[in-house]
Amino acid sequence: MILDRMAVLFKRIKISIVVKLSALVAGSVVVTALAVNEVYMRGSNQLLIDRSVEGLQEEAGYFQAPLQGTIDALKEDAQFLAHTPAAIGIVRASQHGGLADGSSTAEWEQRLATLFTQMLRTRERYRRIRFLDADGQDLLRVERSGNQIERAPEGRLKRAGEELFFRRALSVAPGEIYLGEPSLDRDEGRVIVPHALAQRAIVPLFDETHKPFGVILINMDLGAILQKNRSGLPENRTLLVANASGDYLIHPDTARLYASDLGHDRRLQSDDPRLLKVIGDPKRDKATYVPEDARHGSVLAFRKFHFDARDPNNFLGIAVEAPYRDIVAATESISRRGLMFSAFAALVALVSGVWLLRLLIRPLNNVATGVVRYRKGEKNIQLPTDSPDEIGVLSREFAAMMAQKDDEDWIKESLVSGLAQFVGLQGSERFCRGASSDPGPICGGSGRRAL
Repeated sequence: MILDRMAVLFKRIKISIVVKLSALVAGSVVVTALAVNEVYMRGSNQLLIDRSVEGLQEEAGYFQAPLQGTIDALKEDAQFLAHTPAAIGIVRASQHGGLADGSSTAEWEQRLATLFTQMLRTRERYRRIRFLDADGQDLLRVERSGNQIERAPEGRLKRAGEELFFRRALSVAPGEIYLGEPSLDRDEGRVIVPHALAQRAIVPLFDETHKPFGVILINMDLGAILQKNRSGLPENRTLLVANASGDYLIHPDTARLYASDLGHDRRLQSDDPRLLKVIGDPKRDKATYVPEDARHGSVLAFRKFHFDARDPNNFLGIAVEAPYRDIVAATESISRRGLMFSAFAALVALVSGVWLLRLLIRPLNNVATGVVRYRKGEKNIQLPTDSPDEIGVLSREFAAMMAQKDDEDWIKESLVSGLAQFVGLQGSERFCRGASSDPGPICGGSGRRAL
């Protein structure tokens, strides 16, 4: 219906076909450009939004590589210390009256204390290294205190026998390493103030009868490492890190940190119940959640970091949160550039289309002009008869028609001229017969009258 009305309107408008076709081409180009731009922008905007959301998962994954490298180094250091001659010498000396390979227990402890000290000097994130017996009593303890590294004297040796991490470490098989769940640093069961988030690596040692003799424990400042990694995050991102229990280890609100250690219930899964399923499902390692309200909600990308190969249930939950409106806003500038490019492409297509249309219509204009000139009586009109398209066919046919018309006109003129001569001759004879005796030169006489 609309197209029919437009066709009628075009017929009524008294403008040249070139203008009509140019307007048609311009309208077609603009409508097509707008339609393509709308479809493309909708698809591309959603694609950009989806890609930005996926990018949050990648950002959450960025924290895994440095953390994995740090924890791997921690495990290697713990294994190294547990297999040094000094550590083995202490175990053997305890089984042989305080003497092994010509050295006393005290001498072996001094050598191991030197190794502990050297390691603390080269590992600035290590806070403490301990050698505990099977009852959890310190045999050797070297720790960092400010800028100083000191070996604790006998009167300052502590117990850790009641700590959960110690009891679990004694149950691991020989050669394995126990990585405790990240938690606040403790001293004889009491949380140390100021708070320090610790990651413990523990290697059990066994005597000649394969009974647990004790453990070597390295206490690493995990909180400082997480804070350092957090500093590389964009301003509009929020980093949340929790242990497998959901206790916040990193959160902008410090009152929500360390739920189990400080006795409150503000955990990751309680703040966002959507995470309950993924945290409790060992088969799921990541999840992304998009808000229903795009103006006020945030996108949350959650990923599990399994740092303990021995225990898959011991992991860090890393979540990156970003306002959804920021993600959408990031695509708007790209949309504007796409719109400008589409407008430019449409303009180029429009100009090119009109120019090409005029180039194609020019021979038709020549035919139309030739028709008008022929009607006015002009002859020898040049037409684009060599054109290979329909215009050439039209020109050749019109040229043939003009030639045929010229032939017909010549025949008519010849007939009229002959008829006129014939009619004129018959009239002259009748005149001469009715004239005087001397009709004159027109009738073959002398032209003199008899007086």
